[in-house]
Amino acid sequence: MDLTGTVFEQVGLEANIDPRLLYAVALCESAYNPDSSLGTVLPYPWVLRIGSTPFYGADFFETKKTLTRYLAKSQSVDVGMMQINVKWHAHRVSDPVDLLDPLTNVRVGAEILNELFDRYPNNAIKAIGLYHSGTPEKAARYGKTVWRVYSSLLERFPCYKIYVAQ
Repeated sequence: MDLTGTVFEQVGLEANIDPRLLYAVALCESAYNPDSSLGTVLPYPWVLRIGSTPFYGADFFETKKTLTRYLAKSQSVDVGMMQINVKWHAHRVSDPVDLLDPLTNVRVGAEILNELFDRYPNNAIKAIGLYHSGTPEKAARYGKTVWRVYSSLLERFPCYKIYVAQ
């Protein structure tokens, strides 16, 4: 895995967040297995979620069409690799469709994470957990899951400076 030149590296450098942490969040939020024979998952830009039901679009256009249909029913739609919730974070973009742009999506995710890191400067796992849920039990479970994925990426790919205090 090389994050060089990816949106994760670009946004990580802009936001002072380790690109591997952004990648770990994206993996936990939008994991997609494009080829089951490979046995791997990747962050996926064309995923939407209402409740617990994911929609994996084939491309931007199909996903945009579905997002428009979903938004006619509910503002509580999670969008893209970082699963940005429109209900809570639409104010961060001009149009919810903007969240389908991978760079915009990861930037908004990093912005949310940095706000949480500022609120909980001595507890990165709690901050990461609250990115996903305000429910304490869900947040704790999610924070630990992302941290395990992130720790694994740190061990396997030590090429990036560590930006987040452990």
